[in-house]
Amino acid sequence: MSLEVGALVVSANGRDTGTVLAVIGRTDTHLILANGRKRRIEKPKLKKIKHVKELDAELDGETVSKLIKGELTNKMLYKGIWRSLNNEKV
Repeated sequence: MSLEVGALVVSANGRDTGTVLAVIGRTDTHLILANGRKRRIEKPKLKKIKHVKELDAELDGETVSKLIKGELTNKMLYKGIWRSLNNEKV
């Protein structure tokens, strides 16, 4: 699995099963996830890698660069996820 920052995943276990989330960070065994709505950037979800399923989509380059710089807002993250899932260009 290539679960780097900007990858989109679906929660496979837990209360948030089926929720689409973006990887905003990672450790050796966990992913740091947010989606801009229920799971905000200020309070991301820490989830084990084995409890998510990777999607074929990922955030666009502009959204990822803002995330890395720390300039990304929850609204921008949510819109970036939506665009990526619907294959829209910026």
